[in-house]
Amino acid sequence: MARPRRFLLAGNPDSGPPELVPTDREHALRVLRVTPGDRLEGLDGQGRAHGLEVVRAGRRELELALTGELREEPAPGAPGAPLPWIEVRAPLPKGGRAEEMLGVLTQLGVARLVPLITRRSEVQARGSSEGRRERLERAAAEALKQSGRLWMPEISAKQELTSDSALAGTCLRLDPRAPGGLREALEGLGGGPWTREAPLALLVGPEGGWSPEEEAELDAAGVARGRLGPHVLRLEAAAAAGLWVVLGTVTRSGDPDRPRNSALVLAPDGSVHGRYDKRLLARTELAHFEPGTSPLLFEVDGYRCGVAICHEWRYPEVFREYARLGADAVLHCWYDGAYEAEAWEREGRGLMEVIPATARAHAVCNHLWVVGSNTSRAHSAFAPFVVRPDGGIEAAGERERTEVVIADLSPRAGFRDGSAHHRLRLLEGARGPTPAEG
Repeated sequence: MARPRRFLLAGNPDSGPPELVPTDREHALRVLRVTPGDRLEGLDGQGRAHGLEVVRAGRRELELALTGELREEPAPGAPGAPLPWIEVRAPLPKGGRAEEMLGVLTQLGVARLVPLITRRSEVQARGSSEGRRERLERAAAEALKQSGRLWMPEISAKQELTSDSALAGTCLRLDPRAPGGLREALEGLGGGPWTREAPLALLVGPEGGWSPEEEAELDAAGVARGRLGPHVLRLEAAAAAGLWVVLGTVTRSGDPDRPRNSALVLAPDGSVHGRYDKRLLARTELAHFEPGTSPLLFEVDGYRCGVAICHEWRYPEVFREYARLGADAVLHCWYDGAYEAEAWEREGRGLMEVIPATARAHAVCNHLWVVGSNTSRAHSAFAPFVVRPDGGIEAAGERERTEVVIADLSPRAGFRDGSAHHRLRLLEGARGPTPAEG
């Protein structure tokens, strides 16, 4: 069943009929052309998502009713919240790049953006206008709806770097010259918990970098330093970095005429942690690509992750091998889309159900998390998804929509596994009972 489209509410629906903000109401009526009976989801930006049903829809009129469905989420940093309270304190880049930066930060779960004024801040960033704040709020709102997040990030007033509030909480300065990476720096800061009252603040410098005077002030204040990588990043890239990334690409093989279809694993410091080469090629790839030979397993915060690519979803042996290697999750990269209309009807439409269903089977048969990403281009076969070790869908996106799907991969031990005690023994050829049963 498709997930209801998300819209921003204009007020508290508990105190009156639910209404959407004007721009979302116009979008629902003029672009989506909603009709009575359509189901929507209304976000209040304060941790609640209300189920809505269209009662009446006209050229200028949209009447909604609450369905009674309600999703709630604690605020960042609060008990039970999926994310800690993390702030980014950075000068705003000029032009539309500030909105792009805030959109990405919203998707990643940043709780507050604090615009800084530094000695090298852009002239435009030093000023203050209601129009620019409105553009930032619109960017955050669009990212909120797209990502499934329930809390709108806060946008603070501009602050001088030298002010006490700019250095409040646990601060970490992003610096390509720092002796250690981001992970080591965070471990040195104690690892949280980070809350609204005691936040983790990432300090990002302006395009020209911190001035010598500012660096001396930050050092004197005891602000720790962490390195995302050896290179100088653009402001908005530095503000949003600090992630592990699995990136599909093409790499060279021993045959100059046959490259490899690969996935690179990039560590938070920007280094290439590992590379997986697709081993089981599709028929159309056999004449053009060199197949890989080995699985890839890497660890992130105690989680062991394997990698698979596209056509390999058809082979249970891939997932069984990762289970034998002790993987907790398989990160599966797809590009299954951009079909021509005729090919979509012939092949792509059927895969909408088959691929997610097969991924669920792989997950439950091997007691693994399976994370699938796919293109958002037109006629894409399926939306990105996250499957739990018990085969249930933890999170999913929407087809043909650019978005980030976020899920918390909790320990596998929390999910029932009826074959946990004897799966690997049976796979190795055992025919009798387990020692405990004998």
